Amino acid sequence: NLRQLWLATPAASTKKNPLCDHPSYMSVVMRTLPQLEMIDGEHMVLREKSQAVLRDSVTVDEKEVDEEVDRLAGGKWTAGVDTEAPMVVTDVATKRLHNEFEEELAGAIDLEAKADKLLKRLGRGK
Repeated sequence: NLRQLWLATPAASTKKNPLCDHPSYMSVVMRTLPQLEMIDGEHMVLREKSQAVLRDSVTVDEKEVDEEVDRLAGGKWTAGVDTEAPMVVTDVATKRLHNEFEEELAGAIDLEAKADKLLKRLGRGK
């Protein structure tokens, strides 16, 4: 079984592995290959223990979290936006802005649906 994995390039190297720039790269590798004992020279047991210490030292005000969840669940992010109304576009610049708006709106609607599902799973959705 694979116990050690090196994805990061040595500090002296001029080339860099772009995978290592992703903020979640280490946790993704750990979830994908749980048998690893060492990634890029870092012992996973020590990493997990130090993260546990950090987690235990952070206090969370559950009331504040509950209030924020309730506030966010209180209304639709896209409320008041008429997504069905046709828009007449006469110039290229306006068309580009319209397309960008439509893409962002679709993303917001998708994100809103995901948030609603999560809130329902937490028992706080409507």
